[in-house]
Amino acid sequence: MTLLDTDVLITAAQESTGLTDFGDDTLPTRVALVVDRLNSAGLDDTASRAAARTIGGLLTSRLHVVDDHARLPLAAERITAPLFATGEPRSGTTLLHALLAEDED
Repeated sequence: MTLLDTDVLITAAQESTGLTDFGDDTLPTRVALVVDRLNSAGLDDTASRAAARTIGGLLTSRLHVVDDHARLPLAAERITAPLFATGEPRSGTTLLHALLAEDED
């Protein structure tokens, strides 16, 4: 039985992305709780590897999301007049959306 290690998972995610900010100081503690539960569940090696891949993927995604949010402050952008394109299936709403997205104004 292979035991999961929180520090190894976090370090691997940080090294694979080159990012270190998870955006929440309590995240390692919460990941440790999940890892402790998984370790106490008595998973076999295959399940442990699958859990490590899943947790690693979630940590990597979290690092990318926090980095994107810091680099691209889209949440701060004010939307003054949203536009909703609706229509029947196959009526061209996707094309309309693509054309409108090309306009920088």
